[in-house]
Amino acid sequence: MKKKMYIFLSFLLILVFFLTSCSNNQVTVKEKIDKANYVIVNIRPQFEQLYYLDLKSKLYYGDGNASDNNLYYADNHPYSNKKLGFEHFKNVDMLYPIIADKTSTPKIQRSNFIIEKEITKPKYIINILRGNGFTGNKIKIFYNRQCLPIKVQLLSRKTKKWVTYNTYSYFKSTHKEYKKKWDAYVKRIKAGEFEDE
Repeated sequence: MKKKMYIFLSFLLILVFFLTSCSNNQVTVKEKIDKANYVIVNIRPQFEQLYYLDLKSKLYYGDGNASDNNLYYADNHPYSNKKLGFEHFKNVDMLYPIIADKTSTPKIQRSNFIIEKEITKPKYIINILRGNGFTGNKIKIFYNRQCLPIKVQLLSRKTKKWVTYNTYSYFKSTHKEYKKKWDAYVKRIKAGEFEDE
């Protein structure tokens, strides 16, 4: 009786271990980005436009502006503007709907941390990318060893070569530390520090 119980418990432990290890391997890029939460987005790296995001709190600051959800700060004062708010920045400038997809970490590892794919949605982002001098629907995403996106490349309409559109890095912070920096940056905006840039 003890032997059967021991075999059954051993089998159960092996099964639980196998199931949990499989589920951990199926983490998606979206889950990885959302868990990292604090992201630095360098929009078109040749211009050095750095933005610091707190995805969970819907805050960002950088390049002379900041946003607290739908409140946008620039030129000395805040504007209430959905078109310039956090979601707009996240979706259009960060390319969140494109980079934060359901690609699994094993797929990224098997592809040597570079995935090339065709994007068909969202249409409005594709139109903006085309308006910025890019062609086609192909995108190349580079990942770090933690399977987080670190670079996005698109095909240039002029040269037909891959060009870096955004780079991404991730930083450790607490909400309190981040908010302190965000508040200080907004104070600089309100003081007119970035008006002449």
